[in-house]
Amino acid sequence: QFEERAKESDRARVIYKYALDALPRSEAQDLYKKYVLFEKQRGDRSGIEDVISSKKRFQYEEVLKKDPYMYDTWYDYVRLEESFVIDAVEPDFAATRDVYERAIANVPPAPEKRLWRRYIYLWLRYAIFEELIAKDPARARQVLAECRRIVPHKSFTFAKLWVHSAHMEIRQGDLGGARRLLGNAIGRCPKDKLFKEYVQLELQLGECSAAGSSTTPTCSGTQRIARAGSPSRSSRRPSARLIARAPSTISPSYMQWDPNPRSDPPPPSASHPPPRPPS
Repeated sequence: QFEERAKESDRARVIYKYALDALPRSEAQDLYKKYVLFEKQRGDRSGIEDVISSKKRFQYEEVLKKDPYMYDTWYDYVRLEESFVIDAVEPDFAATRDVYERAIANVPPAPEKRLWRRYIYLWLRYAIFEELIAKDPARARQVLAECRRIVPHKSFTFAKLWVHSAHMEIRQGDLGGARRLLGNAIGRCPKDKLFKEYVQLELQLGECSAAGSSTTPTCSGTQRIARAGSPSRSSRRPSARLIARAPSTISPSYMQWDPNPRSDPPPPSASHPPPRPPS
C-alpha cells in the first residue's frame, strides 16, 4: 500500500507477486483479493487476465489438495493451461504438461470401470493435446501406449482408447500399426464394438477383402454387426479421408467433453419431432 500511495505500480506489483509465492496458500486469500483489486485499478488487460488465472489456479489447487481424484477439476485445470498456449506466438508447453502428468498420476484406487471413465478422458485429451497443439505425434504415441499399459484389461477395457490409438496411427501414415493395435484389442477383449470398428476401418479404406477376413472367425452376432454397419461403396472413400483429418474432427467428445453436463433435454429437430400427445 505504501508503494501504491507513492504511485509506484510496478514495485507494488512485484511485492504482491513475491508475497503470493512466499506465503502459504491458506494465508493468501485476502492478499489475492487485494491483488485482483490492484490490477483492476492499475493494470492492463493482460495483467488482469494473469491475476484471474492465478486465482483460478489457486482454487483448483485447494480443491485437489483435499481430493486428488477429482478428475472434473483436473479437466478444468488442464483446459485453463491449454488456453495460454493455443494462440501463443512462442508457446511453452511445460506448465500444461506438468498439470497433465500430475492429473494422470492419480490412478483410480480400484479396478472398477465406473471409477476409470473420467480418468481415461484425461489420457485421451492429453494425447490429442500432444498431437494437435504441441505437434508432437511421437509423444502422443507414448501417452497412448502408457495409458494402454496401466488399464487393467483383464477386468475391463475401453474401446475408445484402442480406436483412438488406431486412428492416430492412420493419421501418421502407419496403417500396419493401426491394424496391429485393433488386432491386439480384439485378442485381449473381443467386444462387438471393436469388431465393428475394425470392419468399418477396412471398409473405409477400401479393403473389402480384409474386412471380410476380419469377420470370418467371429461369432454370428459380430457378422450381423458387420453386415449392418457396412457402408455403401460410394461412401467409403470420404470416410477414409475423415480419419486422416485432425483429431478434433474424429473425437470431438474428448476435446469438448463437459464434466458438468446440463440436464435439460435437447430441443426437437426436424428429423426428430417431439412426440405427439395421447388422444
